Amino acid sequence: MVTRRKIVFTLLTTVLFCLLMEVGFRIAYPLLGGDVEQIAAYRSFVVDREVTYYQPHPYTLFTFNSRAPGVGSLGFLGEELPPKEKPAGTLRIACLGGSTTACGNYEGYEGSYPYFLQQELAQALDRPVEVLNFGVNAWTTAESLVNFVLNVRDTSPDIVIVHHAANDGGPRLYPNYRSDFSHYRKGWDLPQKHWLDRALTAGSHLWAWLRSRDHFKTIDVTYAVTQPLAKGASQIRNGRFPEGTEYGFLRNVRTIIELERHDGGKTILATLPCDERGAAPDEGISLAVRENNALLRRLAREENVPLADLYAEMPVSNPRMADSLIDRIHFEPEGNRMKAEILARAILEQLESE
Repeated sequence: MVTRRKIVFTLLTTVLFCLLMEVGFRIAYPLLGGDVEQIAAYRSFVVDREVTYYQPHPYTLFTFNSRAPGVGSLGFLGEELPPKEKPAGTLRIACLGGSTTACGNYEGYEGSYPYFLQQELAQALDRPVEVLNFGVNAWTTAESLVNFVLNVRDTSPDIVIVHHAANDGGPRLYPNYRSDFSHYRKGWDLPQKHWLDRALTAGSHLWAWLRSRDHFKTIDVTYAVTQPLAKGASQIRNGRFPEGTEYGFLRNVRTIIELERHDGGKTILATLPCDERGAAPDEGISLAVRENNALLRRLAREENVPLADLYAEMPVSNPRMADSLIDRIHFEPEGNRMKAEILARAILEQLESE
């Protein structure tokens, strides 16, 4: 009997302690500046098997979540896409890319370079201007090419800006390269968590926080659509990607150029700025930017299309750039405004040459 009482007392004490910890955490965490949205995002990931800011798509694998504030019905940041028929005299520009086009910072669309590009061109031109943001975090040129065919062409852009480099390093990193990137991508799939984990995550802020501390590895969208890479399987050798793995990137961008030319529009290629200070020769992002930027320069020469060499024009020695860096390739809004200024000059030069 004494043993049973001890067990019951211990259980009750443990439950009470956990309840007090939970209540204390719910009160203190927001007051200490904790990221409550991270807890909600992890809860959605585990309980509802959703990645909060993204939704699956049958042809591009994923887009931004159309139910989220500031996202249009087709899953892109900004206002709803305009109809194919442009108002007379309107200049319409479509911006293709990954997170460095979408925004790359917590300001959302208002912190993206397409947003600032709209402002720059509206001030410089005596005509209506529409700049459409077709960037989605983690997209490669494969997703942008599919989206170009299915959505972008329907908006009849006069100019298409292709701003891709970093994300296309992923397919080049994986073994058994395929130019359709199927060795790298997989259909949207989120694993089913254990029932106890789901129950605790649903009911406890503290548990969800403890489980979500590795936030970006556990609920980033790439987790849902990218094949796992075995330890030591990286194909980088002597600071280079394998020969031949540049084909998919070249073909995808070249196809966009050719299709836009067929439609009567023009393409501008934009290299990606990157802070390579301290990067090892085999560091994936820096290597991808370096090699794919070189491919963009090559394509610009071969296809006779304009190149906005943002990498060259935004060196880390520029204090304006350095001060706005978030990581190697993403910027606070001021850095994206700098991108927009450079791209606006390239567009104005293109318009003057016509």
